[in-house]
Amino acid sequence: MGRVGRAIAYLSLLLAGPALAGCAAKPVSVDPPKGIQNLSRIATAYIDAEGRLGRPPKHVEELKPLLKDLGNPDEMLSSPNDGLPYTILWNVSVKNSRRNPVLAYEQKGKDGKRLVVDGRMMPWSVSDDQFERLRLAPSDVPAPGK
Repeated sequence: MGRVGRAIAYLSLLLAGPALAGCAAKPVSVDPPKGIQNLSRIATAYIDAEGRLGRPPKHVEELKPLLKDLGNPDEMLSSPNDGLPYTILWNVSVKNSRRNPVLAYEQKGKDGKRLVVDGRMMPWSVSDDQFERLRLAPSDVPAPGK
């Protein structure tokens, strides 16, 4: 094979590589677990509400219109792990806080773990012992039955 033939062969391989890569299977999209989705949406709505109201939300009715934009509020407000409503800490300012305050968490969770979300809007799982050590300001803790 001559010089021109080799150049054409190399050029063909160079052009065929990306085309062959395009034939690969499409990536699989995996949704996060429902509990993580719910808490992430609650945190998003909470922070949006604070921006719109000019203050942190004080009750669930101030969140529901924003949650409707993200799905079914009634489904989002209960944990699929323990079947209980999430505990939402009302009147906690994310905007004016130096820390990332906890906004919501599962009441009981599952298998000794519960999900928590703070101002970063990224839920994480904590053990019961870790949950007890979370720093919740006294004003952050909801009154019984709220």
